[in-house]
Amino acid sequence: MKDSTVQFFSSPLETKKKVAVRENGFEGFGHHYSRESGGKLDWAESVILITQPPQDRNMEMWPTSPPTFRSVSSLARFHLHLHPNGMVKFSHQR
Repeated sequence: MKDSTVQFFSSPLETKKKVAVRENGFEGFGHHYSRESGGKLDWAESVILITQPPQDRNMEMWPTSPPTFRSVSSLARFHLHLHPNGMVKFSHQR
């Protein structure tokens, strides 16, 4: 799952926008900005997805590239070992 996430964040912006957060939603790809106390603007790309329970997954928001991102075996191992709470946020600092 980690390798698939790195590959996704290395993709062109147009590829990532295919799973962009929709209006009034929170799942999907997006940018998050913050301003430190010194005035420096910091931003990150992220993907927020519901993983559990499986029936609540919105697969339209799951990247298809790389294909391994949606791998059932990868997903099962990932949330079993790391995120039993059912929600995961992948981030990539720029």
